[in-house]
Amino acid sequence: MAALLAGCTVKTDSISQASVTQWQNGKLQGEVKPLSPVATAQFDAWLTDHRWGWLPVHGTFLPALTISLTHTDGTVSTANLRKDSLVIGDYQLRLADAEYEYLRNLLSSPENR
Repeated sequence: MAALLAGCTVKTDSISQASVTQWQNGKLQGEVKPLSPVATAQFDAWLTDHRWGWLPVHGTFLPALTISLTHTDGTVSTANLRKDSLVIGDYQLRLADAEYEYLRNLLSSPENR
């Protein structure tokens, strides 16, 4: 008998600003760097395209690459990009290697700041 686990939907208001912080072994590496408006819009579009399939987080994670998000409604949230997942709040989305690389490049490239 096969079991089907339905994923959750993560819906956030559009992102107006974002900044990125790099961590290594739980220690801050460098300073907070703002994301360019173009890269912020691309990340927002990616989140919109990937709003299905999120699962509840079980446990805690050391930060890897954190993204502070300011939404158009004024709320603030934080995303944590890890090698195998993107965590926002109490939910995580498993990432294929290509998805991780895309997001990593989008959020880490100097030209996106």
